[in-house]
Amino acid sequence: MSRITFPLAVLLAVVVLGVNLTSSVAAPPDPAAIDKALETLKTYDWGQDRSSLQALDDAVAATHGDAAARKALETRLVAALKTDAPRAAKDVVCRHLSLIGSADAVPALAELLTNSELSQMGRYALERIPDPAASAALREVLPKAEVVLIVCVI
Repeated sequence: MSRITFPLAVLLAVVVLGVNLTSSVAAPPDPAAIDKALETLKTYDWGQDRSSLQALDDAVAATHGDAAARKALETRLVAALKTDAPRAAKDVVCRHLSLIGSADAVPALAELLTNSELSQMGRYALERIPDPAASAALREVLPKAEVVLIVCVI
C-alpha cells in the first residue's frame, strides 16, 4: 500500500465503523443500575441473564482515573463478597476486584484462599492487585491451605 492510501484506508475504516475518537472516558453509570446489579448478585448463578450485571462492568470502566469512585465501588464489591451470595456471583465480584481492588480488598479476598470452591478466584484477584499486602496474603495462606490449594498458590 502506498503512503497515501494507508492513511486514507484507516480514515475510511474509522468513518465506516463509526469509531468515536473524541470520547475515551466512560460515562458514569446510573447509581440505580449499580444497586440493581448488586442486588442481582445475591441470587446470580451461571447460565442466568447477565445483562443486569452490565452496570458493574460499566462502573469499573467509569472509575478509571477517578480514585474516589473506584474506592466507593471497591467497598461495595467487598461487601458483596462477604455475603452468602452464590459462587457464580463471587466469581463476578473477584473479576471486578482484580481490576480495581486495592489493599482494602485483600482481607476479604484472602479469606477465599482456603475455600476449595473459591480459592482460584480469590488468588486470581490477589495476583492482579498491585499492593504488597496482596502478595503477603498469598504467602501467609501457605501453612493453612490444603496441599492441592498450595500448589495453585505457588
